[in-house]
Amino acid sequence: EAGRRRRAALRVQAGARGFLDRQRVRHLHTCARKIQRRLRFVRMLSAKAPMLRAALTIQRIWRGTQCREVLDRRLNTLQHVPAVIKGWRLRKKEFPAVEDAALCIQRMYRGVCTREGVIQDFIQATFLQAWWRMKNQ
Repeated sequence: EAGRRRRAALRVQAGARGFLDRQRVRHLHTCARKIQRRLRFVRMLSAKAPMLRAALTIQRIWRGTQCREVLDRRLNTLQHVPAVIKGWRLRKKEFPAVEDAALCIQRMYRGVCTREGVIQDFIQATFLQAWWRMKNQ
C-alpha cells in the first residue's frame, strides 16, 4: 500500500515537473527570440545608419517646414482678428443710425411715389373730364 502511494506520488510529481519544464523552455525560447530580434535590429541599424540618418534629416526638415506654414497661417489669422473686431464694433455702433437713415429715405421715396401717383390720377381725371365735356357739348 505504501509503495503504491509512493509510486502514484512520483508519477504526479513527474507530470508536474514535466509541465513546469515545458513552460520554462517555452519562456526561454521566447526570451531567445527577443534577444535575436534585438540583435538583428541593431545590426541592421549599424549597416543602414547613414541612410537612416539621411531619412531622419529629411523628415525633420519636412516637419519643420509644415510647422512653419501652419504657424504663418495662424499668425495671419491672428493679425486679422483686431480688424474683424473693430468692424464688428463699428457696425454694432453705426447700424442703428444707418437703419434709421434707410427708413427715412424709404419713407420719403414712398411719399414721392404716392404724390406722383395722385398727381397722375388727377391729370388723367382732368383730361377725361375735358374729353367728356367736349364730347357732350
